[in-house]
Amino acid sequence: MAELNRESEEFVDLMTRHQSRLYGYLFSLTGDADVANDVLQDTNIILWREWQKFEPGTDFKAWAFRVAHFQVMTHRQKRLRDKVVFS
Repeated sequence: MAELNRESEEFVDLMTRHQSRLYGYLFSLTGDADVANDVLQDTNIILWREWQKFEPGTDFKAWAFRVAHFQVMTHRQKRLRDKVVFS
């Protein structure tokens, strides 16, 4: 149990250290601060849910940015699907 707590603490530290970079990346992809924040929240949820799949010693930033990229794509698909067309 102590090992699991130590690993989760290390993971939280990695997430915390990369938040500003993740936000900057998301903002560069979306061009909208509110959307970037929303996608960042979604990305953080997925990172937290999947943290046990992360291999310690590998590049956390690359892994997190990949998840963020897919979340941007998901957000764009939702936006296109929810678009209202008036005649």
